[in-house]
Amino acid sequence: MRDLAIVKIGLRTQFLFPNSPPPHPSPLERHWLSYPITRHTTKAWKGNMRLPNSIRFKVRPDGAEPTKLRGVILHLPCLPPADFRPDWKAVERTWRQVHALLDQLSAASNRSYPMISNTARRDALKPQLDKVTLERISE
Repeated sequence: MRDLAIVKIGLRTQFLFPNSPPPHPSPLERHWLSYPITRHTTKAWKGNMRLPNSIRFKVRPDGAEPTKLRGVILHLPCLPPADFRPDWKAVERTWRQVHALLDQLSAASNRSYPMISNTARRDALKPQLDKVTLERISE
């Protein structure tokens, strides 16, 4: 559970909010992951709009060793509803960045997290992310 929480926090917080107070004039990268975000609304969307995150984090028995548990991350991609007036390029760019981070977490060594563009944020996340190694499995 701890490892899944580290990954989830890393995926979300790699996208920083500007220093200007919300509501933000237009959707930001992190808004495309899920909405609403506590204390970070956007004027572009109505207050009651909801965009659920399409990444699922689950814990289940390990197939090879049923007495052990395995964390599973599953992405069920979908385009946001038309009411969100999705900017396809922004949505795709955001999710590519999420997938790049997941791919980097599959690497055994030499992780540099170049997809996290903010150096301070990257330096803050790196010690926690380095503790986690993902393994791709076929389903």
